[in-house]
Amino acid sequence: LDPDGEGEKSIAQLLIEQVEFANVILVNKIDLVTEEERANVFQIVSKLNPKAKVIPTSYGKIDLEEILNSKSFSMEEAEQSAGWLVSLEKAAEGELVTEADEYGISSFVFEARKPFHPHRLATWVRRIMHFSEDWNEGSMEDDSQMLETMQTEYGQILRSKGFCWVAGRNDVMAAWAHSGRLLLIHPAHPWFCTIPEEEWSEDNDSEEIEALRKNFKGQYGDRRQAVVFIGVELNQKALTKSLNECLLTDAEMKSYSLTTPYRYHDTLPAWLQNYDVHGKEFKPVLEQ
Repeated sequence: LDPDGEGEKSIAQLLIEQVEFANVILVNKIDLVTEEERANVFQIVSKLNPKAKVIPTSYGKIDLEEILNSKSFSMEEAEQSAGWLVSLEKAAEGELVTEADEYGISSFVFEARKPFHPHRLATWVRRIMHFSEDWNEGSMEDDSQMLETMQTEYGQILRSKGFCWVAGRNDVMAAWAHSGRLLLIHPAHPWFCTIPEEEWSEDNDSEEIEALRKNFKGQYGDRRQAVVFIGVELNQKALTKSLNECLLTDAEMKSYSLTTPYRYHDTLPAWLQNYDVHGKEFKPVLEQ
């Protein structure tokens, strides 16, 4: 998959991302499965990408007009088609429906206004899945036990994606990207509350700026948790409870400070930090 050793994605991650980005998806070898299995696959694909046109095929036979010179692809629409992004948008508008369908496939958004304790979050993750950094180092032992723990306690989590707030890493929004067995939590961009509002207009129009303002609440601005979970037979109550237990407690929040980055035991994978100082160049070196 990655002969040069530069990538961080598994085959499962690449496949899911392709499904999320496509506007036409072919489900081949449909003649080899039962009606129930077929419907199950279609439900999963629909959850991952509710806007795509899904076409069943056998032996790869399809009307070429469906896929060639259709002029149906739109980059803007493709970037907004992923099921997790649709779920986040619905949650922001108060429209998200979390009930499972007849095949047990469902999605919901975990939201909170307190930061994750980095060590508690790392411990939670390593009970049921792997950080991408661990996979790159070849550390995938006990995977079957971790998968069994996930399925027993929370159901089968197929995909989770969104953003999160990590205590001690307060200036930067953390992107949360999980598919298959791997999770990557990495720096995305600064929280907007750390950026002067006059600079927001550089990359956003007036409607987007107004939407950003709505994300602000209390002294911590737009810092928050918003992660979509998609899976089969998800135990939303147990999953939400366990994630809430990874947040800082009310007692910890009373003494919480945005200016003490190393206050909490942090066993999450390290981030590379960029320092922009005029006339100087910094090259961070990480040692294990």
